[in-house]
Parts: sequence; structure tokens; C-alpha cells
Amino acid sequence: MALSQPVSVTADARASAPAASARMFLRRRRSGRCGQCRRPRPRAARDPAREAARLGAECRAGLLMSPRLRGAGPGQGDDAAQGGTRAARAARVRHGDRLGTAQGAQKGAGVDGPELLPHPLAGGAFPSPVPPGIGWPGDPADSSTPVAATPGEVASLAAGAVDLHALDARISVCRACPRLVSWREEAAVAKRKSFADQPYWGRPVPGFGDEAPEILVVGLAPAANGSNRTSRMFTGDRAGDWLYAALCRAGFAAIPTSTHVGDGQRLQRARIMSAVRCAPPGNKPTTAERDACAPWMAAELAEVLPTVRVIVALGGYGWDAVLRSLRDAGVRIPRPKPRFGHGARTAVELSGGRCISVLGCFHPSQQNTFTGRLTEKMLDELFADARALCAPE
Repeated sequence: MALSQPVSVTADARASAPAASARMFLRRRRSGRCGQCRRPRPRAARDPAREAARLGAECRAGLLMSPRLRGAGPGQGDDAAQGGTRAARAARVRHGDRLGTAQGAQKGAGVDGPELLPHPLAGGAFPSPVPPGIGWPGDPADSSTPVAATPGEVASLAAGAVDLHALDARISVCRACPRLVSWREEAAVAKRKSFADQPYWGRPVPGFGDEAPEILVVGLAPAANGSNRTSRMFTGDRAGDWLYAALCRAGFAAIPTSTHVGDGQRLQRARIMSAVRCAPPGNKPTTAERDACAPWMAAELAEVLPTVRVIVALGGYGWDAVLRSLRDAGVRIPRPKPRFGHGARTAVELSGGRCISVLGCFHPSQQNTFTGRLTEKMLDELFADARALCAPE
């Protein structure tokens, strides 16, 4: 086996080395890295007021929008799960989080107060997110509504609500989950580009519909650019388009669309609620967030159960939340626990001996409707079954 021969360095190579080194140094300098250690070079200090104004303008223009707010699906990327892009998080630190609220982000952006935008149907001028008691159509809360800041306070305030209206008001101002509060308000400030001219509700979303329903529809959580924008359950997104159209065909909704509060939509003998009331990052609330929100769901169930005959659970998350909440209320759940599926059905007996039916339904998400996993016919058949179960015996 021959030994490697020593490599001789020619004069031309020695002469070209300084030039190559200089080119490398310039490339690193242009890229913002130190020419010696390759570490990121500190950016030159900028005027704080101009920097804050620039960041605020980029935020309002959508340049700092997180992957989820641009339409990234659940779980697509670590940034979606952690609350936005690095740029968005940096912007919040520089001109938002120091003041603690989304309104602070706008004030830090060099604007005299939060940006005011008209409601698409009701007019007026509203900041994003919308404070309680300033005239947003259908807002159940005002400045005197007690605010839950911890899971313990959620349980206390939910148990102390005297009626459904008081419960809705307390739900709509809850701040018990810091991650969800941050996310819903980030969505309200950044806005999807197609809704940049609209104010965002940016608060928890209470239930919607008949106060004495026969059918109760339970979903997962509001969408960042849907209910979190419009303040009404399943309003302003594709899932809501499918759900309200099906409810209308079944005779439970006044009109087949639901775009904004004030559009004339009314539910008859039906009500919609969700297991979690704030828009979660990646549509995935944590177990702790689910449990913190559970007293709101339990209190709303207690208010409407006397008239409910059928519960339609949207998706496996809604199915589990319904059975868990009923069990916690003392309702006997069949053992083993019924498995979720589209068209799955189980009967549960309430304390007075009356039985209600729980029906499973695939969630009308774009993932299910675009792929044909859920069709209009499937939805119509399920709500026809629900209507038949509500018929007097």
C-alpha cells in the first residue's frame, strides 16, 4: 500500500489565499456575522421611537404574522405551537409584552391609542381586541363583569353565575390561561390579511343560540380568524359555513350563513358551545387549559340540560369533553366508555331518570370536508337523526 505523497503548495495557491480570505470576510460581513468568529454581529442601535413605529406597521401589515395566522394547519411547525414566528415573538417583546396587552402592542407602535376599525355590519369604531362594555353588538359583559384570572377563579365565578346571561358575560372576559390570552390577542392585533380592515373580538367566545335548546352542539374551540374575530361560535370560517348550512336545512337555523354578529342568524331549539372558549395555538389546547375551562362548560350544561334531548359532539375532542363533563355532573356514562365515530350514538341517564342521546359527528373542518371524509349528505343525515330523537314520544 503506497503512502500518501505530501502535497506541495504552489506559489499561485499561496498568492490566491489572501484574496479568498478577503472574499470570505466580506461575505460574512455582509451576512451580519463576525469575520473572525462567525458569531452574529450585534445590530447597530436604532432610534427606539422609529423602531417601535416600524414594528407596529409591519405587524398591522401582516409581515409579522405567525404560520398559524397565515393558515398553517394544526401542528405545522414549532412556531405554530409556541405562539408565532421568531419575528412575531421579537415584536411582542419590543413593543407589546412590555405593556402586557395587545393594546399595549399598538400603543408601543407609536399610535395614539389602539387602532379603531368599523364593525362590518354594525359600524362604530372598535379596537382589537374589544374591551367589554364599549358597544360591540351582542357583548354580554361590561366594565363591571368579574374577571377570572386563575383556574380557581374560573370555578368560583362559573358556580356563582345566576343565569345564562351572567355566565356568558363572565366567560367572555376570562383571562385564566396566559398562553391562550396571548395567542388570541396576538391574532387580534396581527390579523389575517383578508380581514385587516376589521376589528377582532380577541376574547373568549360564549355559547350561542336558544337558551332552552333541544339540541346542543359541542365543538373544540374558536378559530383564531373565525369566532375570535366575530365573537360568535362557528362564525366567519369554513367550518361554520358547513355547520350553519346543515342546521338551516334541518330547521334549526334561520339562515344558512353566519358571517358576523348582526347578520340575522338565529338558532331555534338549538345551541352551540365549545369545550375551550379561547382560540388555541394550532387548534390544540393543553390538558391544563382544557381543565381550566371545564367549569364554564359544566355551568352552561347545568343551565341547558333540563331541555336538551340530543347532544351532537363534533370530533373526538368534543365527544370526550361531553362525556367527561356529564360524568363530572353525576350522569351515569356507559362502561366501557363509548368510542367516537361519525354516527356513533350512546344514551345517558340523568338524575331524574330522563335519558338524552349523544351523537358523534366528524368535525366540519376543511381537512374533513375538502377530503370528502365529511359530506353534506352525512351532515344532513346526522341532523335528521337528531331531529327525530327530539320528536315527542
